[in-house]
Amino acid sequence: MIYSYFRAQYFNLQKLYFNVTLKFVFRLQIANSLNAKDLLFADKNKAIGKWP
Repeated sequence: MIYSYFRAQYFNLQKLYFNVTLKFVFRLQIANSLNAKDLLFADKNKAIGKWP
């Protein structure tokens, strides 16, 4: 009984970790595409000003 409980918790943690990783990667991809659009549609001075 205890073993199955811990196994269930372990799978829940794996699922949670997977979801968080997926959201993080998805957010990074969105940010990258937005930056690319900003660079494409901005004039040169604004585009250069974005970089540190």
